[in-house]
Amino acid sequence: MKNIDLRPSLRIVQHIAFIERFCGSWSRLRPSGPSSGTAFDLTSLIDGTKSNLSLDSSSPAPLHFSAGTELNASLDSDFDVLRQRTSRVGDPLLENLAELHLVEASFNAAGINELHRRLMRCLVMAGSMSAEPATVMLGEGYRNHSLNFITPEKEVVFPAVSAFVIDARLQELVDWVNNELDAQAVNPLLVIGVFHLLFLQVSPFSSANHHLCLLLVWRLLDALGYDFVRARHPSLIFLERAKQYFFSLRQAEKTSFSGNWSTLNIWLEFLLECLGAACAQLRDSHTRSIDYKRLTSVQQSILRFVREHGAATREHIANTTGINLSTVKYNLSILAARGYLKRHGGGRTTSYSIE
Repeated sequence: MKNIDLRPSLRIVQHIAFIERFCGSWSRLRPSGPSSGTAFDLTSLIDGTKSNLSLDSSSPAPLHFSAGTELNASLDSDFDVLRQRTSRVGDPLLENLAELHLVEASFNAAGINELHRRLMRCLVMAGSMSAEPATVMLGEGYRNHSLNFITPEKEVVFPAVSAFVIDARLQELVDWVNNELDAQAVNPLLVIGVFHLLFLQVSPFSSANHHLCLLLVWRLLDALGYDFVRARHPSLIFLERAKQYFFSLRQAEKTSFSGNWSTLNIWLEFLLECLGAACAQLRDSHTRSIDYKRLTSVQQSILRFVREHGAATREHIANTTGINLSTVKYNLSILAARGYLKRHGGGRTTSYSIE
């Protein structure tokens, strides 16, 4: 494989420093689970799977859940627990796709092929790819035709490599990743970023390459100690910033064939910015949770009431909850000042809603 000229920009170094600092404190911040250090958020896993499907236009399997489904549990990595919970949702596609995040598989060509076969079986079960030949859908071997990596809007981001060199290029990529991680000369986040780009450039299979790439990136991050992705799936942020996501990949790919990696930092900066955003969201959520626990019982009661009823006046809150009106006014002013509530209007018509 060609030598990859990694010259991190100052922004990349700053992003890495922020992420590494957050990971150092994540062991204290992350939610406790049945098995210490292995808990993950099922809601994040489900939403991440949906985002993977939305970003990958070659595997547009829909996921449907009832609005009342309770999915806010932290789980042990024992997948019997996950299977019990997802079975209550009644969606076998969700159960099987979610399992792929944590199922054991070696990071080599054989392991990637096995993950792809399992992914395709899930999608076939969902009936989302019935237009494809059965042998292709089940992921039997690499593609034997040309392929473009495209956006959900069917815009070409870049062409994948020739089908004749897939086997060699994939093996080179896997070997490069493993060698770089073993050598520990480069921050693993940079290695993962390069893998993300080059795997899409290879796109070894006929379908679901993008979904598989996002799945492999999640697994690498989790395995290398960036297990905050279990609570905030990076694909959620990729989807929120989809236009910039595809643009940065397009810019980085432009020069990768020639060995001139001058635009690689455009992609790496974007990737690390997204991971940093996930860290910041988790940090803020944790801070908010701690602050909430410090509120008085009256303040928590008022917040619950406003959350359940939407915008509410002071009189409405007092009359319904039985809390003294003066006490309601006092605590509403505190909650508004701390950013928990937003104030609307003035005088007797003043109302409050969740910020």
